Amino acid sequence: MPYDISGEYYYEMEETGLGMILGFYIIYFLIMLAISVGTYVLQSLGMYTIAKRRGINKPWLAWIPVGSAWIMGCISDQYRYVAKGQIKNKRKTLLTLEILVAVMAIVFGVMFGVLIMQMIAYDDTMFAVDQTLEMNVIGSFAGVLGGGLVVSGLSIVLVVVQYMALYDLFTSCEPKNGALYLVLSIFVSITLPIFLFICRNKDEGMPPRKTQLEHIPQPPAESWQPAEPAKEPWENSSEE
Repeated sequence: MPYDISGEYYYEMEETGLGMILGFYIIYFLIMLAISVGTYVLQSLGMYTIAKRRGINKPWLAWIPVGSAWIMGCISDQYRYVAKGQIKNKRKTLLTLEILVAVMAIVFGVMFGVLIMQMIAYDDTMFAVDQTLEMNVIGSFAGVLGGGLVVSGLSIVLVVVQYMALYDLFTSCEPKNGALYLVLSIFVSITLPIFLFICRNKDEGMPPRKTQLEHIPQPPAESWQPAEPAKEPWENSSEE
């Protein structure tokens, strides 16, 4: 007589399987959360240390998502100013783009939600009776499509400017490895916080500070010192 497996046994097997799947997802979630927190801490600490050591105002902004874009831009602008003699505004560009992308993403989310609600609330029969409803849905769809394109375009520009600022940051710390760090950060994103943490105490690409040259005759253009009153984010008051 063949062995008869009862429905209760099947039920227990199903519960066990669901429990294993749920446990797997919980473990996966905890691992990803730990990696996310770890990379966030490494990246924020790296930029915070660089900004603080170089006299940039409010280095603690490196710990705030939107503020970190401002700090990255300040580090890039400072490097261009003191090492290349160029005046750039990546800090303002990055901050503006970060805010625009965030606002447009919220608007896009609202428009997408409205479109979904319209699609759920109205069926094909109602569209046939009232063409106004159909036009509203088409308008919402067009708005979602246009909003998505705008968000995508702004995001691409933001990423490009971020990589430009990152190149300046890496070059100001380790000129020989700046390009390598940037390429690896682009294609293996998890390496970015590691490189920022490694570079946090390096200034190999920066010209010597004035305090380091006070006993050595040097042309003024080859030294830099935060000025008073502050005209740039990195120009804090300090001893001459």
